Amino acid sequence: MKQTILLIDAGHGGIDKSGNYTTAPTKQHKYSSGFHGEGWFYEGVSNRRIAAEFIAQASRMGFLCVPVYHPSKDTSLNTRTSAANYIAETLDAECIYISFHSDAFNGTARGWTIFHHPNSNAGNKIASSVWREVSPLLNEFGTSDRGVRTANFHVLTYTSMPAILIENLFFDYQKDAELLQDATFCVNLCNRILRGIEKYVG
Repeated sequence: MKQTILLIDAGHGGIDKSGNYTTAPTKQHKYSSGFHGEGWFYEGVSNRRIAAEFIAQASRMGFLCVPVYHPSKDTSLNTRTSAANYIAETLDAECIYISFHSDAFNGTARGWTIFHHPNSNAGNKIASSVWREVSPLLNEFGTSDRGVRTANFHVLTYTSMPAILIENLFFDYQKDAELLQDATFCVNLCNRILRGIEKYVG
């Protein structure tokens, strides 16, 4: 395998040293019980858990993974993309930017989606390769497959390398939120995403 650097972004903030969630109220959802404590599901915490599992698996497979997110702070999108662009320029290496998120829509939608910039042919190829690997897993676990889509998100527009943004289910839909807490599902999801990256890199 030729060396490819994976620049990893776990969207939004996490839990700081004082035990406080550090990101916007829209990035959390209150259930009656379970999840991160007293029923709260924190998207940024879930994103970090999945990013960490992905980094562990990808590192074992020989990829160099570089996080561009802070352990707890909700750093700006420009800070994240500027760091990624600096790393790519400094190392003069082939890079892929992967941003992990979960979606929300008033508790009425569920499923998995992957985005690339509409003008990025490489982004489309990466997203399609990842989607082909993940799609059977979604069917196996009974959640919706929302497929490959395009968007002008900041991290897709202002990165100098091919970039994808993955919305790993809807954190405000309880069955999806439960899957995001299911270790078997998350380990397999990261494995499938990694397979897609591997097949793109060739």
